[in-house]
Amino acid sequence: MSDTIKGSIIGALITGIISLLIFFLGNFSTQSTIEEKTVETLSGYFDSVKKDMSYEQAIQAIYKENESLKVQIDTLNNQLNNQNSEEKINKIVQDATNYANSSDYIQALLTLNNAEYKTSEMEVLITEYSQKYEDSIIEQSDYLKNEERLDEAYNLIKDALDILPNSQILKNKLQEIESSYPQNMVDAIPAYQSGGNSYTEYSSTKSGASEYFTMGGVKYTNGMTFNADINIFDDVSWAVYNLDKRYSSLEFMLGHVDGSDLGSETFLEVYYDGELIEEISVTPDMLPKAVSLNLSGVSQLKMQVRSSGSNGPLYGLGNPLVR
Repeated sequence: MSDTIKGSIIGALITGIISLLIFFLGNFSTQSTIEEKTVETLSGYFDSVKKDMSYEQAIQAIYKENESLKVQIDTLNNQLNNQNSEEKINKIVQDATNYANSSDYIQALLTLNNAEYKTSEMEVLITEYSQKYEDSIIEQSDYLKNEERLDEAYNLIKDALDILPNSQILKNKLQEIESSYPQNMVDAIPAYQSGGNSYTEYSSTKSGASEYFTMGGVKYTNGMTFNADINIFDDVSWAVYNLDKRYSSLEFMLGHVDGSDLGSETFLEVYYDGELIEEISVTPDMLPKAVSLNLSGVSQLKMQVRSSGSNGPLYGLGNPLVR
């Protein structure tokens, strides 16, 4: 009889056999006879019981055999569980490796992170695949950012943070992309000082788009205007902005404000940190034109328009966007 079968029936046999023998022999035999018959019967079921044993010796032998079988069965069960666990771990590692080899780092990480028990090998793979996933996402987001596909780059990083929520590299990249979105200049960095002839800023956010100016028949609810009035006291309209080296570019539409006086040619002068960098010609009969300025490394921006020799001609910068 196998150890497993013995272990499963010993308890029932001891109680059942003894109870049956006592039941059938109790009315016809003495106590001594019952015990002898019991030992004889038990010897046919258990190798450890001999016919010449006393009743107490037989019971003790069965008990010892039962305890030994319990130990053996527990050992076999533990070995089986360990074998199953090892096979399961090996499969998880192999599946994750296969995903990683095909550059599917998301599934590789999910496979490893969902394991009930993580071995040291798994922890090493999690670190390795996390790094490779980060590198892949950063490379993709940089490409999208350079292509001006900022929304796609932003969503890519947001989704990646669902997989690696503690990644500081991804968090920094998300902040970088957010700062790359163009901002309305008059909202982000309004002039902190202006002087000379009148200078006016327009913000649709602040006015609810109720204030505007037009250039070339196009309405602008965001921007600023410089008054090129002839003025014996001051012949320039200027404004300065604190960039704090935080911006890389400025784009706007430059033109003569419809309905204002005419005058002669003048210039929009652009200063970086006190140095004249560019002079852009403006005339009363011009069509609005796109202007782009490189602001990299600039702390202070100053723009001004000199008098054009007439009574209040206005020149405007429409939809100025800083990045």
